[in-house]
Amino acid sequence: MLPAPRPPAARQSGQRAISTYIVPWEPQPGAYRPTRSTRAPNVPRDSSEVIAVLKARRQRLTRPRIAVVEGLCAAGRPVTVRELHGALAGVDLVTVYRSLAWLIKLGVAREVTVHGAERFELVDGRAHAHHLHCDRCGRLTTAAVCGVDRAVYARILREHGFAVTDHTLTFRGVCAECRAG
Repeated sequence: MLPAPRPPAARQSGQRAISTYIVPWEPQPGAYRPTRSTRAPNVPRDSSEVIAVLKARRQRLTRPRIAVVEGLCAAGRPVTVRELHGALAGVDLVTVYRSLAWLIKLGVAREVTVHGAERFELVDGRAHAHHLHCDRCGRLTTAAVCGVDRAVYARILREHGFAVTDHTLTFRGVCAECRAG
């Protein structure tokens, strides 16, 4: 069992609190704040699902790694490294990058790139999703729809000799909130 963290006034220089790393998720000023749930069905509902998968795979679960998983779940949408780092108290930026790379390597997170900006989200490895990007506010939403038929994969293989293993698709447009406002 870990000792209880000392109150901030009693901490020595260079020490950090170990009680919790997560702070409530708050978007940056001017960022999109959803009025309804935009979580897609293929995104894990809470961090305990992801942590259970990682434990089953006998992965080393440090407090910062758990904090990154919890932060991604709390966001409920693809987030940049800076947004995620800003929502985590006591986890340094390098650790956030390393934890995201580790989660991607294990297949429980994915990187989504829109206009050169990399964002990250947790995924349920059994499902496939695409993204909706609003050109006005920049919001990126995960949509659990796919209009690409397997016949397209076969045609690409036949015409180009390329065996498709997966694909990504981002629809650009204007979200309902921007159209209404």
